[in-house]
Amino acid sequence: MTGRYPEEVKPSFRTLEEKERSDSDFRKKLFRILELFTSTVRSEKGNLGYLQKKIREAWGINAGAIPLMMDIYYFFAPPVTESTFAIPVKRYTGFRTFSLDEEKFEEEFRNETGRFVEKLKERHSTSADFDEIEKDLDKCIEDCNEDRGYKVKIRSDLYGKLKITSGFLFHLERLKNLVLEGEPVYPFLAVDPRRPGIKDAISNEDLVNKNVPFYGIRLYPRLGYHPASKPVQDIFEICIERDLPVTTHCGMSGFPSASFSLDGSGVWKYNDYGNPVHFEPALKKGLRIDFAHLGSCDPDFKWAKTIVDYMKKYKNVYSDLSCYTGREEIENMRYRNVREYLKI
Repeated sequence: MTGRYPEEVKPSFRTLEEKERSDSDFRKKLFRILELFTSTVRSEKGNLGYLQKKIREAWGINAGAIPLMMDIYYFFAPPVTESTFAIPVKRYTGFRTFSLDEEKFEEEFRNETGRFVEKLKERHSTSADFDEIEKDLDKCIEDCNEDRGYKVKIRSDLYGKLKITSGFLFHLERLKNLVLEGEPVYPFLAVDPRRPGIKDAISNEDLVNKNVPFYGIRLYPRLGYHPASKPVQDIFEICIERDLPVTTHCGMSGFPSASFSLDGSGVWKYNDYGNPVHFEPALKKGLRIDFAHLGSCDPDFKWAKTIVDYMKKYKNVYSDLSCYTGREEIENMRYRNVREYLKI
């Protein structure tokens, strides 16, 4: 993008093989940028269509999806520790409000993305794959500009006492609309025990149920709430009583990264909150749960082994490999650790 790739390498000293490899690596990086850019600004429906298209191309099958919300509103709020018994409900004051000229915002966004793409075209117009790159860039812009249907709506009775912030409402509405449009999706509602009204929302059969917008709930303990705390255990009780499926992030990294810190320590202080051992009291009661990512980013695979033990021990425990995206990671998991652990 800057025109300085590869850095500190003089073309006159590169062999033809080195140049071809460098160009190939660059094209891969550029397409990765395109893919990331598109997935970030494209609508949920657009991303679903992209995934379905790629799956059909790869395996010749049709596929649905389980969209997972993430509630980051309380990222800087006080944590819910293992010993937390109740979360005080406070009045939220001091927030500044502003009005947004949506038409102006959309026009500026369209103009800025257009300029970004034109710059990419200018810099890479001599590439051997320029025609293909140009076509993909134009498709990115088309996807960005076609998605303009969202407007913040007045809260409905469906959400009851749930505290609605604009970003949370945005995802509620978008995922709900995918279901109402008949798409093969099964959204999971982002749950944070610090959000006022969240227990009422989980209890609402018109909001969270098999045949309504949200199929189950999504937890992300690394944002600062401990699974063994009373507020989270209360949420588990509702899920057990209603037989609602729970998906929890169960990896040693994610958002934020494992090394992110606000105090200079170089360690995210809630890394261990996702540890599967904290969930066993609820598992004994019959909680139906998917430990997403099978303990990814754990060099010793301790979390993965704990989850495998739980899957043997409890009938309602599941996991997935959704964070093992590299061939080396999958091979490492499949052969070096799990096979030895299971003695197969």
